[in-house]
Amino acid sequence: MPGRCPCGDDSPLMLDLATAENIGSLVWIAEQSVAMLNSQSRCNGKIRERLREAALAKGFNRGSLLNYDRLARAVELSFGRPVLKKLGASSFNDGRPSAWIRRLLYAQLDGKRRSPSFLYLLVIGALFNSIEDFDKAAETDVVFGKGSVRNSYCKQASLTREKPIWTDDFFELLGKGLGISVVASKLGIPVYAMTREARQQGWRIPLSKQLNKKLGSKKIAVIKKDLRQGLVKKEVMRKHGCSEWALMLIELDEPGLCLAHKNAFQHNIQKKNRQRLRQLVKARPFVSRSDVLAESSGLYDSLLKHDREWFFKQIPRKERFADPLRKKRKEWADIDEKKADEVADCFDFLIHSTDKPVHATASAALKKAGMLKQYYRSVEHFPRIGKVLQEKTESRSDFIKRRLSWAVDKMAMEQTPISINNLRRVASLPAETVRGFSGFVTMYGIRIGVEIHEKSYFFLGELKYD
Repeated sequence: MPGRCPCGDDSPLMLDLATAENIGSLVWIAEQSVAMLNSQSRCNGKIRERLREAALAKGFNRGSLLNYDRLARAVELSFGRPVLKKLGASSFNDGRPSAWIRRLLYAQLDGKRRSPSFLYLLVIGALFNSIEDFDKAAETDVVFGKGSVRNSYCKQASLTREKPIWTDDFFELLGKGLGISVVASKLGIPVYAMTREARQQGWRIPLSKQLNKKLGSKKIAVIKKDLRQGLVKKEVMRKHGCSEWALMLIELDEPGLCLAHKNAFQHNIQKKNRQRLRQLVKARPFVSRSDVLAESSGLYDSLLKHDREWFFKQIPRKERFADPLRKKRKEWADIDEKKADEVADCFDFLIHSTDKPVHATASAALKKAGMLKQYYRSVEHFPRIGKVLQEKTESRSDFIKRRLSWAVDKMAMEQTPISINNLRRVASLPAETVRGFSGFVTMYGIRIGVEIHEKSYFFLGELKYD
């Protein structure tokens, strides 16, 4: 502490820093310096990231970015301009936030460069009452907890994703004002792959001036609000008259917005499903789970997968009582053997049908064999059927390949050139899914001799393959 030292009888050097009006700030700095030295916080090594998230959570933001002007004023208000000037850490320089404030919490420096601990202490003083409060907030997830969509997104990205080798070139080109399409072209990376990587890494790609001018700041803010509320993206595009590309750029402008939309959308679906079940129970108080499965299989599957505990509380399993007049029990082994063959035949029919392919799932085969409700009611009686389901259920990847093969054959018969847009319409699959199987489509198209559009993605893929 200035002017004093807990070193026993030794007389420390006197420091000419304290003034009558700012002695409290210097005492706080001295005490919290000791607390920081002895801290066992889990933020060690990530204090830059934690403080950035804390500042955003406490409202020191402008959209998804830090508001350095507000943060600098908070530091100056907490410690006073004379003390900061004496310590060589003024929060403002020529009316603008000082360089140390603008650089201290810069995301690109996470884990790459160290900064003086004293500067972190000044920011902590502006956000918290003490180091202890900062540690408690981190330990109890008050600021950085699972409830923070931005933190969960960035934390997941930082723990599970490694930055690609083109990261530095990407930000360098982006800093020159180039659009993401031009950056992708210069780096030789597909646009969809670059946008997917940026979303998974939690990078922010600012909106271009053209898009800002075209949509306007008010409409962009309303679009972001609709996405946070979980509105279906097609409805958002229809409501505001924007394209799918513009919507994706708006998501990239605010990291975490995509995850926030996904969480809100799932919450809306859960709310809708619960409302539908309540209406069903109200209309039929003695409805059973089997009745729900028979009348609304989609609702049943969604509740069973995403809201199982709540679903079982609303409709408990009914107790079964033995029938005293029952004379002969069913021969479950015979039924299992007979129906297993029927289910296997249903799988063969679904997979080898000449009509537009459908996914050969367990439920589809059981429903076609008339065993859907009976099988799920007592799975233990049908071990052979279970084995058939395990062996013959079609994977998602195999189904997509089968659907794409059918679509390519159909386009070959109609002499329609292969392209992403044409193929996704015929196959009824998203364009991103079709791109993911571009190698398969190109090879299959070459094998059957189908025409590939000269400007399509598959034509470029074929040249690269050759």
